[in-house]
Amino acid sequence: MTDKKYEEIGQNYRFFLGWRHAAFAGALVILYAVLSLTFSIFNESPLIAWIIPALASPVGILLWIIDVRTRELYHAAIKAGKKLEGKQGGFYTSIDKVALPKGSSPFLKRSQSGALNLLFIGSSILLLVLSILFYLLGHSIIQ
Repeated sequence: MTDKKYEEIGQNYRFFLGWRHAAFAGALVILYAVLSLTFSIFNESPLIAWIIPALASPVGILLWIIDVRTRELYHAAIKAGKKLEGKQGGFYTSIDKVALPKGSSPFLKRSQSGALNLLFIGSSILLLVLSILFYLLGHSIIQ
């Protein structure tokens, strides 16, 4: 019974960690696509190019919100695995030592969570700033 639980915990841990990696890759693809589309549209219609980054800017915040929840889920898998390992320890016992404690700042220690926070929140801020810049630039070219 314990082996089945341990196996299930491992599957859940990998699943939620995989979600984080997919969100990271997805954020980069979205950022590239938005920038590429914005510059293409700017060449044709400078007045409306600002709309693309403006509409896309909340995506990073949404990915960050999802990631915060995903962190809780994979930390739960770590804790459950550590509990099953008991005093003899194992993979989850080791990984629990390097995982950020719940509620701690991911920026105080180099971590995957800190890097993802920077990417997700930073991309939203970047797109919002670009939207404002393209709006101003588009209107200054026309005048």
